Amino acid sequence: MRMSTFKYSGINLLVLTLPLVFTACMERTIPQPIKAALTEIQKTYAPDRRVAIFDVKSHSRNDTVFLEGETSLPEAYAAVVQMLDQKGVVYVNKVQLLPDPALPSRGVVNVSVANIRSNPKHSGELSTQALLGMGLKVYKQEGSFSYVQTPDGYLGWMDSGSFVLMDDQAYQEWITAEKVIFTQDYGFVQDAAADQSGRVGDLVAGNILLNEGENGAYRAVAFPDGRRGFVPEEQISGQTPWLETKHDLRIPQIVGTALSMMGRPYLWGGTSGKGMDCSGFTKTVYFLNGFVLPRDASQQVHAGVDVPTDTTFNALRTGDFLFFGERTDDDQEKVRHVGIYLGEGQFIHSGADNPGVKIESLLPDSPNFAAHRRETFLRARRMEVGSPGVLSIEDLPDFFGPMPAHQLIQ
Repeated sequence: MRMSTFKYSGINLLVLTLPLVFTACMERTIPQPIKAALTEIQKTYAPDRRVAIFDVKSHSRNDTVFLEGETSLPEAYAAVVQMLDQKGVVYVNKVQLLPDPALPSRGVVNVSVANIRSNPKHSGELSTQALLGMGLKVYKQEGSFSYVQTPDGYLGWMDSGSFVLMDDQAYQEWITAEKVIFTQDYGFVQDAAADQSGRVGDLVAGNILLNEGENGAYRAVAFPDGRRGFVPEEQISGQTPWLETKHDLRIPQIVGTALSMMGRPYLWGGTSGKGMDCSGFTKTVYFLNGFVLPRDASQQVHAGVDVPTDTTFNALRTGDFLFFGERTDDDQEKVRHVGIYLGEGQFIHSGADNPGVKIESLLPDSPNFAAHRRETFLRARRMEVGSPGVLSIEDLPDFFGPMPAHQLIQ
């Protein structure tokens, strides 16, 4: 206890400063059964925070539970309410169900390669990228950044200059319109259908533009924001003919695409021909062949089907995915890296320890033997049509039209 003396209107007042205890409005620890139930709901509906939003917290005051946070999952939101009702809990629900109803909930990437960051600032870690013409779900805004979800389900912050916000009608018009796909490594949309004309914007393989018809040796195209220009016909493919060649996983074409990336620089978070990390490389190779895979290596390891392996690697086929990492003390795998098997012990990958996409070997007698990769090899998976996490681009509405419920594994 501390004594303090104050003088007020000539009178000395003795004040006792005591610890203040307001039991009537004390913050209380949330009851363990409720906390455990929230954790279980999160594990059930949003086991992977990279592809689902469930950030619900709770605290207790005056025997009342206060729920705060946000989620993009109506079914998870309903499960929380049902759980509290069943337990007879008095609660105040302040959880926001996303997307924010005050914002347009859709968008389309408007630059050749859009950066998606882990925090809403340009200095935030690059977590992934999205290509021109890809549709986005938009959940909320913070400053000049929006929290978006790409067609592969990945979440992150994109700056407003990289995409166009759209209402549902405008978005459906974009998605269902006839498009073209840029098929070359790199190029430009020009401002006139002539050589040496000015440039409207750059392009990388996999970019999607509106098809506005032929113009001699050029194709008239349009960006999501309405900018228009021309691309040489030999550099693009129409949506329909391109899709007709992408129904099946054709391993020779997969390998050919992978080899065409030789020497491309490693970029953490990169998923385009401008630069790729390990899983960005495998993902980009498959995307350019009409299939969408989960984003990260630790997600891709759950896609496809398992391939038994031994020290000879004889069971592997060309095109199989090789996963590398470490085992924990309790024999759990931590996947850190992924590459594509080429046969005879050789594999192609994008590694931070390489100057670019490179071919190395798992066999000690090979001149390009990578000892640390063999030591950290964990398992192999085979990407097959219809297997978990291997989706045809045709089945995803954020490219070319209506799609079924989201099927990507978490």
